[in-house]
Amino acid sequence: MCTKRALWMGDAVILFFITYLGFVTHGTQSHLGRWLLTSAVTTAVWYLAATPVGLMEPASALQKRWWLWVVWATFLSVPLALAIRALLLRQAIAPLFPFAAAGFNALAMLLWRGVYTIRCRR
Repeated sequence: MCTKRALWMGDAVILFFITYLGFVTHGTQSHLGRWLLTSAVTTAVWYLAATPVGLMEPASALQKRWWLWVVWATFLSVPLALAIRALLLRQAIAPLFPFAAAGFNALAMLLWRGVYTIRCRR
């Protein structure tokens, strides 16, 4: 389980899932194209933010403060991804939405990365 592929796939699944939950809880689950665009942009920008700090390497799970980098990368990537999405869809973003989305994404990533870290340290 402690492979780079598992890490990449797990991150993608979590980001697609949390985006799906956002769409379902706001009654927009019928917008498949918007959901796929949002998920794809969020995942791509997450990888761009997480790679330079080493989060895409399995060894990052062995660091003592891995969670700080996860929070940092999430709060950097989510607002940027939402801005890109807004440009592509030609829509405005509610002022508090990037903070709420970043918080939920950070929580989901921390839970997933916590499971990954526990498994890798065994």
